[in-house]
Amino acid sequence: MNNNNIVIRSITYTINLSRIRDKEYLSYVENNINLIRKKFEDNKVRIRTIRFNIIALDTLDPLAEDILFENIEKLSKFSNYLGLRWFNISFNLIKQQKSQVDYLCKISFQILEKFENSFINLMVAQEHINNYAVMKSAELIKQVSYLKVNGIDNFRLGVSLNIEPNTPFFPFSYSNKNDSFSIAIESTQSMLASIKHNFDDDYAELKKNIIDDLSNDLVLIDNLSRNLASKYDLAYHGQDISLSPYPDENISVIEILNHLGIDDFGSNGTQFLTSYLTSILKDIIVKTKIKAIGFNGVMYSLLEDKLMCQAHNKKNFSIDSIILYSTVCGCGLDMVPLPGDVLKEEIASMILDVATTSIKLNKPLGVRVLPIQGKKEDEMTELKLDFLTNTQIPKVKYIHVNNDLFNIDEFFIKI
Repeated sequence: MNNNNIVIRSITYTINLSRIRDKEYLSYVENNINLIRKKFEDNKVRIRTIRFNIIALDTLDPLAEDILFENIEKLSKFSNYLGLRWFNISFNLIKQQKSQVDYLCKISFQILEKFENSFINLMVAQEHINNYAVMKSAELIKQVSYLKVNGIDNFRLGVSLNIEPNTPFFPFSYSNKNDSFSIAIESTQSMLASIKHNFDDDYAELKKNIIDDLSNDLVLIDNLSRNLASKYDLAYHGQDISLSPYPDENISVIEILNHLGIDDFGSNGTQFLTSYLTSILKDIIVKTKIKAIGFNGVMYSLLEDKLMCQAHNKKNFSIDSIILYSTVCGCGLDMVPLPGDVLKEEIASMILDVATTSIKLNKPLGVRVLPIQGKKEDEMTELKLDFLTNTQIPKVKYIHVNNDLFNIDEFFIKI
């Protein structure tokens, strides 16, 4: 492929929040951002966004709360100064006691309410599930849904399940090293172009051709990133080559499935072709030996994919279908609108199901759902954001697992 077509969806840079008041450090970070941007632009690689991440916070002393909010306010202003649209704050709830879970969820709401350029990532499962944290995350989702009438703020809140550090996709992102970066590649259009050029009903041969077509671009990104890291003493964690949608430019993962021969998303065969595409991505990583991080799968993010929204409006699939597809796809239950009166227990039950899949299959997944107050099943969402689209509110069941299950501090699943 021609490297003029390479697009980086996002570069996620980890900033040291504890040094956010240090002017010398901020100059250092600004210089790093400029060096990264220049390196790729000089090589004709387009960057959609750069954003800030931090090392996940495990605990927070209430006495340090004011300092945290002062630091986040400085981070918000620094992001705006650099022209970076978003930053992400992560809280690790996996091994926390109930009182600390309650406190961190309260802080999370306050951050989302005060800083509209913030994302929040709640980590609730890694080898085991913190069931209490699952319920509190569901309660937070419901609480956040009241911030704006169209429910948009839950776009900035994710629940992470078995996700490794330094994943570049927000909100399911946290870091383990300051002044490091990872990259999310926009590979959907490149794969679609390869399929259109090569497809002749021989899926084995097509797979080889796609791998060949995409490899050079990804190796270029890898080489440029490694060079940046070694030259400027930064840590490069890798790239996530997931197939992801981008509705602002009509980039749809579903279009790939259509060209592979499926009538529409949600029909039988969707899971098979999803697994086929995932295997291509995994084989690309093996062949190229690029440094990989994150999901590296097929992302079915409903409100970010116009063709998926159209298929949903035809009742081709349900929430249960998406949860099923998460066994072979990349991101779990992502960007799914819900009726405003959905029960917090049902949201928590959805999180439990996806968390179980993530642990049993040892794969990263996340949950990001958007209850919309005043909206009911089949009514249209009214979201107004440049990279989101609209769809009908899906059906929920208004049934769930027993509340007692969520009072267990930890729920262990043997792999």
